[in-house]
Amino acid sequence: MDQDNPTSSSGEANMQLDRELRQSGEVTRTTTEPSQQNIPIGISPAYLKVWNATDAFCELCQNWEDAILKISQLSRLDIKPFFTDKKDHFSIIVPATSNDKGSQRALGFIKYEKKTGRVILTNSCMQLPLESLVMGFTSKDDDAQLAGSYSEGLKLAALI
Repeated sequence: MDQDNPTSSSGEANMQLDRELRQSGEVTRTTTEPSQQNIPIGISPAYLKVWNATDAFCELCQNWEDAILKISQLSRLDIKPFFTDKKDHFSIIVPATSNDKGSQRALGFIKYEKKTGRVILTNSCMQLPLESLVMGFTSKDDDAQLAGSYSEGLKLAALI
């Protein structure tokens, strides 16, 4: 199917996903201002000397995909991302699977802004609880389909 044809269902989904990508770059206001907190996690910098930005990004992408799997109840084989390379950004979008011909929403996307080098990882209806930064906290223990169960990847990636 032609992804740029607005009359096709995939064209409608692409238009919706484009709108969501544009909105992701806009400043959003919350009802309460988030507080800044320093949370000591007790990890020595020496523990991370073999990690680099690529390792951290891979870890964050794995957690991103796991969140999509958890919220959508899909298997890894069901996820069908598509890629766009535009003048100002590159994106990976995971559309929701749909049996109807209506418009679709993104389950998540990764957007790389070429000018700033900023990477945005977004999942629909998911939020990291503060406990996610505590060593030993994991939401993956009860799901063999999700990668990682030691609860350290996100914490280590955040330190890079």
